[in-house]
Amino acid sequence: MKMKYLALASFLILLLLSACEQSSEANTDTHLEAEVKTELKDTKVQEVLEEGKRVKQAPTVDRISGRVIQLLKEKNWDELSQYVHSERGVCFTPEVYVSKSDQVFMPVQLKSDQSRREKRNWGEQYGREDKGQMNLEEYYDRYVMDVDFTQADSVFYDKDKQWGNSINNARKAFESPYLVEYYISGVNPAFGGMDWRALRLVFSPDGEGWGLVGIVNAAWSP
Repeated sequence: MKMKYLALASFLILLLLSACEQSSEANTDTHLEAEVKTELKDTKVQEVLEEGKRVKQAPTVDRISGRVIQLLKEKNWDELSQYVHSERGVCFTPEVYVSKSDQVFMPVQLKSDQSRREKRNWGEQYGREDKGQMNLEEYYDRYVMDVDFTQADSVFYDKDKQWGNSINNARKAFESPYLVEYYISGVNPAFGGMDWRALRLVFSPDGEGWGLVGIVNAAWSP
């Protein structure tokens, strides 16, 4: 008789353990389902962002600009070209004010060693006697990554910042722009912030996403 009770008790314990395991698995499934729903929700938010609701575009452009600034530092022209606007290309502006003398590179040109080494007239810039005759490699060293903008003191998302006397016309110069500015307050402490630098990445809608249309240099000048 005792053996029967022991067997029954063991059977009941096994049932309870099995029920607990099923409950735990159900909770895990519910948690995973909630995570999946969250991911789907985030994906939908990104789709809404890409449809042009300006107030919610920043998270998407944040990620793109962060990758672009890193590729610029690495001089990874091949991958960078994938972020360039497919129809308008990317305009390089050496001194704040976007003008007709600025040079535009289409994605295929940006990938081409020959195109990057070709001398172009970038217009007259302060302190230069060569009237801006440079290839992209030379331009890069002077007007793109003369300092490491991946270590910027501040990053401004879609804000029109005015540093110095030159007019910031990027908002008017590009169609439906979204601006991301990397700002360095100074390089040499002895200059008391007079040697500030800024690099503006300008994006415009390109199909279902965003394309890089402008890289604007800004620095102190008299």
